[in-house]
Amino acid sequence: MILIGYSSYFMVVIRSTANPAIDMNNPEDPFNLLSYLQREQYGSAPVFYGQYYPAQQVEKEEVSSKYYQDINKDGEDEYFFKSKRYQAVYEEEFCGVFPRMWSPQKNHIRTYRNIAKPTYEVRDRASQRRVASFKSLKQANEYVKKSDNPYLRVVDKFTFADNLRFFSVYQVGWMYVRYFLWNFGGRQNDMQGHMGTVNGNWQSGIDFIDEARGIIPNKYLPQDLRENKAYNPFYLLPFILGLIGLFYHFNTRKDDAFVVFLLWFFTGIAILIFLNQYPYQPRERDYAFAGSVYAFCIWIGIGTLGIYELFNRYLRSKQITSVVSVTLCFMAVPFLMGFHG
Repeated sequence: MILIGYSSYFMVVIRSTANPAIDMNNPEDPFNLLSYLQREQYGSAPVFYGQYYPAQQVEKEEVSSKYYQDINKDGEDEYFFKSKRYQAVYEEEFCGVFPRMWSPQKNHIRTYRNIAKPTYEVRDRASQRRVASFKSLKQANEYVKKSDNPYLRVVDKFTFADNLRFFSVYQVGWMYVRYFLWNFGGRQNDMQGHMGTVNGNWQSGIDFIDEARGIIPNKYLPQDLRENKAYNPFYLLPFILGLIGLFYHFNTRKDDAFVVFLLWFFTGIAILIFLNQYPYQPRERDYAFAGSVYAFCIWIGIGTLGIYELFNRYLRSKQITSVVSVTLCFMAVPFLMGFHG
C-alpha cells in the first residue's frame, strides 16, 4: 500500500517529460524533482523556531546548490552547477520559539497588530536604544516624523502570549475550526472571508448562537446573501453526534479512541502547526484538513451506537431501541446534511 502511494510521484516526472505548457520547476531529474517536492518556489515558514515579523535581515547563508541536467561536449548526460540557494538570517532579538506572526508583508502585519495589540517602541537604528514607547502606532509614527533624528524606526513589541493569541484566534479559530464547522455545524456562504462576520464564516442556523458570535441571522440578510446556495444550516447536530461518539468511544474503548484521536490530530492540528498560515490567504484552505474531517466522521458513526446504548436504558424492546436510535441519527445527520448540503 505504501509503495502504491509513493508510486504516484512517477506521474510528476512523466508529465514533466512531456513538456506541458505549465511545468513548475521542470521536475524531470532528481534535483528538480526534489525542489518541486519541497515547494521551494513558495518559500518556507518557520515552524518551531524562527523570526517574528519585526525582524530585519542581517545576512544570508548558503543552504544548498542547484544543478541541472544537460548533454556535455561528449554527447553524454551530465549535471551542471546552476546556482546557490540562500537562506535569510534575521535579528536574534526578534527570533523565538513557535513563531506564528512571521510574515513581513504589510497587509499581514495589519492583521497581526489587530489581534496581538502590541506596543510600539521608537528606536535608534544605530544603537538600538529605545527612545520612546507608545500604545498607538499613529502616535509612534507622529513622534518619528517630528523628531530631528533621521535614524529612528518604529518596532512592534509583543509577548509570547500575544503570539499564542494570534495562533488561537486566526490559525486555529479561523483557519481550522471554521472549516471544521462548515462540515458539522453549518456554513454561511461560499464567499471567501477574511475574519469577517458576513462572508465565509460558519453559521449554525440557531439564531441565538449565531448572534452571540456577531453573525446576522440569514432571514435578516439581503436577498443575494440570503439565497446563497452554499448556506447550509446543520444546527450543530452532526457536531453534537460526533461529540457523543467521541465520549462514548473513550469510555468504552480507550485504545481504539486514542488511535482515531491521533488520526484527527495529525491530519488537522499538526498540519495547521506545520503550515503556519499567514493572514489573507489567496484561497480557502479547507482541503488541507480533509483527513481530520474523515476522522471525526468515525465518531459520528460511533455516536449512533452511543445513542442506542442511551435509549436501551429506558426502552425495554431492543427492536424499538434500534429503530428509534437509527431513525433519529439518520434524520439528524445524513438526511439533514443531504437536504441542506
